[in-house]
Amino acid sequence: MTDEFKFKDQQLLLKLCGREFSVIAGEETAQICGDILTEAKRRLEKLKCGITDDEISETGICEFLKESVEKLIGIGSVDIIFGKRQQTVSDMADLMCYVVSKIRNGYIGDAKQDKMLD
Repeated sequence: MTDEFKFKDQQLLLKLCGREFSVIAGEETAQICGDILTEAKRRLEKLKCGITDDEISETGICEFLKESVEKLIGIGSVDIIFGKRQQTVSDMADLMCYVVSKIRNGYIGDAKQDKMLD
């Protein structure tokens, strides 16, 4: 039997409206981000073509952003973060951008660390 040591993926701690959430900067998170981007592009294309349906309504976009954030930091997290505050599309977009920027910075930090180890 052979044992192997592996470094764990970097865990990012996010403090959002006084609550702490964590995200693993690993392959699964990268795949989730890619899936979210693909879906966002699909919806944007519908919008550009003048299609009007529930997916690209303000409510639909807000729900998409909420589901996307929750895929990254955990189901139910958005309701915890917002508390009694109304969940608007602009606030949801701000939250999504913040979370994604922190994840991106985590990957950049990993890449810099890898270079230092070379």
